[in-house]
Amino acid sequence: MSVPPQLIDYIRTYLSQGYTEQQLRPYLIQNGWTPSSVDEAFSIIFNRQVPVQTEHTIHIKGMGIIMGVLVVVIGLVGLLIYLLLPSAEPAQEMLLDYQIKISPAEKIKFPGEELAFETTLVNMGKTPRYDVVIEYSFSSSGGKTVETWDETKAIETVHPYTVRKVLPVTLAPGNYVLKGHIAYGDGLIARASDSFVVKNRESTTAPTCTDGILNQGEEETDCGGPCNACEKSCFDCDDTNMCTRDVCKEGVCTHIPITPCCGDNICSEGEVCIADCPSTKEPTIKVTATSIKEEAMDIASTDEESAGKYCNTLEKEVDKDYCFRVVAHGTENKNFCKFIISSSTKDFCYMKFATKGDNSVCPEISNEHLQRACISLGT
Repeated sequence: MSVPPQLIDYIRTYLSQGYTEQQLRPYLIQNGWTPSSVDEAFSIIFNRQVPVQTEHTIHIKGMGIIMGVLVVVIGLVGLLIYLLLPSAEPAQEMLLDYQIKISPAEKIKFPGEELAFETTLVNMGKTPRYDVVIEYSFSSSGGKTVETWDETKAIETVHPYTVRKVLPVTLAPGNYVLKGHIAYGDGLIARASDSFVVKNRESTTAPTCTDGILNQGEEETDCGGPCNACEKSCFDCDDTNMCTRDVCKEGVCTHIPITPCCGDNICSEGEVCIADCPSTKEPTIKVTATSIKEEAMDIASTDEESAGKYCNTLEKEVDKDYCFRVVAHGTENKNFCKFIISSSTKDFCYMKFATKGDNSVCPEISNEHLQRACISLGT
């Protein structure tokens, strides 16, 4: 039997990291490798000798009859083994093991310095080579993303390499988390992370409003507090009025009225809105993905329960499913996912919450690969 080289490389990598044969063998079999392939790979690595069976020739009268009986018996035994024993699942086409490691020497950095970390990609699937896009980011201890970037890598067997990234000179002191995210195959996800600390350099000069450091009670780096006021961002422009469009331009917020607006209790001319313009006979409206999304989110902004009722009024199953997914994601309420009929749409609805750290939705996902990916996001 020919053992795939990526299986041997994977076992050698993790044996060198301190894992034992007893730990690795069940993990590999669980992920699709046959027991015989795994045992043969360990035999090659440890240079074990396969015992050679000695053939004995029996010279008795009537050998032809005895051999015929033996062939029949062996055939029956083989058939029973085939029917009774479960067949091993084939190895997945794509299966990726992903690790990020920041060495102790790189754990403490200063703003503007280069951060070096080790990335290891291990191809555990049957596909010999494929490309993946790795999305990197690092965020503060409060969860605010500071910077993101990506790179494309070709996966063959075991691929360890060093990544170098220059930290911003304005990076504030504190604890940071480096994260890597890979989406590949049919809905599979691989994640890895490690942490590091950013400290200020020793300085004898007094803090100023131009030193590029968050200090002296500043709201943001070099603004607010004793410094000039920070520019107003677009995130400050939300007036919580669903009937205005909030625009931030050059630090100035404007709120542009939306007319007609469904939900303002005013039935404007030409407005088609059951909430504002109730009637005994509802007009025929062409239902589109855009109209469903706009109507559902307009209603959900004031009453989530009414948004769910609106979804149930849609005639087509696909429109109902889309409506419930939009409301679930828009209101960040996973309970709306359970009303979706299509299993693939329902899985997609729950995976959105899993990528945000809520792995309580994993048991609700029906697709086996997506459920494993969901569970891996919480580890």
